[in-house]
Amino acid sequence: MKTSTTFVLLLSLSSWACSSIEPNEDAETIFKQTKAANDSSLQGHIEKDAEKIIAVYTDDAIVLPPGGVKPIVGIDSIRKYYQQNLAGSGRSVSIKTENIRFDVSSETDATELGRYVIDYQASDTSAVTPIKGEMLIVWKKVDGQWKIYLDMWH
Repeated sequence: MKTSTTFVLLLSLSSWACSSIEPNEDAETIFKQTKAANDSSLQGHIEKDAEKIIAVYTDDAIVLPPGGVKPIVGIDSIRKYYQQNLAGSGRSVSIKTENIRFDVSSETDATELGRYVIDYQASDTSAVTPIKGEMLIVWKKVDGQWKIYLDMWH
């Protein structure tokens, strides 16, 4: 499974690198649309609302979480993953993202590379701990809406 996950990731990255990186006239609009969708999903993390989180994913999306977790494939598996994780102790107090690069490779495909900071509060303390990392998101336009097809963070 690790080999196929690596292959999918390399294939996605190679198609990203080989795609036209020239900004097109709609890139700014597409970025605003994906950011709004992502912001809503991130708010779902703060509210511990799995349905709000997964509303931004395609039905066949793949989530690659950190920590050696196997790839999570398909909306039903992604829903279960978030429901289980949100039921755990602690909560995200705030989530901030920073875009490093956003490329539109076609009318239906875009790739986002960025950083995040999650202010996390464990259930047994009032202290808030920042968790920092990087993210890679492959966006697909499905039925007129930009949705996450591949989501990876570490």
